[in-house]
Amino acid sequence: MYDLNCPDARMHAPRPDDETERLKSLHHLRVLDTSKEERFDRITRLACRIFDTPVSTIGFIDADRLWFKSSTGFALREVARDGAFCAYTILGDDPMVIPDAKSDPRWQDHPTVAGEPHIRFYMGHPIHAVDGRRVGSFCVVDYRPHSVSSADLQAFHDLSGWVQTELLLPRSRASQLEVVFERERLDSHPRVDSITRFWRAAAIREILERELARSKPERQPVGVMLIGIDGVERAPEKTGRIRGDLVLAEVSHAVSMAVRPYDSLGRWGENEFLVVLPGADLARSAVAAERIRQARSLSRVETSSGPVRATITIAVGSSSDDESASGDDLLAAITEALRLAREGGGNRTRLASLLRR
Repeated sequence: MYDLNCPDARMHAPRPDDETERLKSLHHLRVLDTSKEERFDRITRLACRIFDTPVSTIGFIDADRLWFKSSTGFALREVARDGAFCAYTILGDDPMVIPDAKSDPRWQDHPTVAGEPHIRFYMGHPIHAVDGRRVGSFCVVDYRPHSVSSADLQAFHDLSGWVQTELLLPRSRASQLEVVFERERLDSHPRVDSITRFWRAAAIREILERELARSKPERQPVGVMLIGIDGVERAPEKTGRIRGDLVLAEVSHAVSMAVRPYDSLGRWGENEFLVVLPGADLARSAVAAERIRQARSLSRVETSSGPVRATITIAVGSSSDDESASGDDLLAAITEALRLAREGGGNRTRLASLLRR
């Protein structure tokens, strides 16, 4: 659609056909001119290490400027849109890879290649708004050429997915709270568990259903974890309810510290927690679950009547396993997986595959 061999195209990036609507989508995100955030900066720092480049940025293409939400190795917060490589990245859905701009006839006369800062290598991936319109670019840049392997492209695609998730999920978190608090105003019963400070079962179930409904048009997976505390059922019988509650509170605190700020946690049963992980496929959910489990398996909960060692068993599922999965499907799958894991001795993580049901 766009002729990048044209000298004028090299000097001034063409505007996408949906430019007016694209700008509306960008402004609706309310990301422009906001403060730097560590959750984005850690991605650009990691990208520089992985690809051995001095520069990585997360930028958004406004009407006449490229504004950087995060930039590692680059001091400016914005540059002119015309001439910026990222302005070309939003013209298509695929990554734009330029291994050596100086040796590429399409780019060798570009002002930032022929002159300062003498860019040689560029790899950019479009960033999408909620409605799918391309509003920005995640990129790595170097002043020397690079070769790019298929493994490099996969790693870059994974990092780009991380950027996308971080961009959209806080909006989801806000909508979760809106629904739960609205229901809370209508209900006479509290929706937060007094011991764990997690959502009660009804509230976390609503959040799961809302996340699944939101994720389908945005083509984002939703991960779930069902976490069971091993052996805590016996603690109240031997030492009283207070000791059992201490174990419950300590484990719930450890779980809350191990998940992302926009994940949602609920007390699902007497000694079980349900965690909803927006944007997490089965593999990412499993990694998070195993990190939690291993951290807890070596710890002890100190109580007035002595220490209690509390291991946990975790069942993991995700809508990435079956895009048509309902909340009931996911809950049934992880409930069965937790049962089987406990029958196997507990203190383990087990995947719940909806495809085998």
